[in-house]
Amino acid sequence: MDSSTTAARQHLGAATEAISAVAGEELPALAKKMGGAYAKLSPTETTVVNYVRSQVGRAIWRRRIGRLIRRLIVLAIVGAMIYCGWRFRDRFVQQYRDWQNDQMPATQPGK
Repeated sequence: MDSSTTAARQHLGAATEAISAVAGEELPALAKKMGGAYAKLSPTETTVVNYVRSQVGRAIWRRRIGRLIRRLIVLAIVGAMIYCGWRFRDRFVQQYRDWQNDQMPATQPGK
């Protein structure tokens, strides 16, 4: 047997003896009353389910809206890049042709 189980059993026995010395014969009735009070501390299942459902719903919608905003930003950046490429395509083509001409070795025909 586990030592923590043994320790818990010994503590429970000591607590029961101490309370029975104070409560006497009323111990079972008082224990039942304390158990009922302890059970009332926890919320009902419907309260927990509704609370969890609302929290999860908020988290999901926050994530969806954030994802939508990120996608719109990326789409705007890509659109701006495409627009600039289309708007200045003549300059890009000219720079490419100039670069190609600079890379070609200059040959002199027929010497």
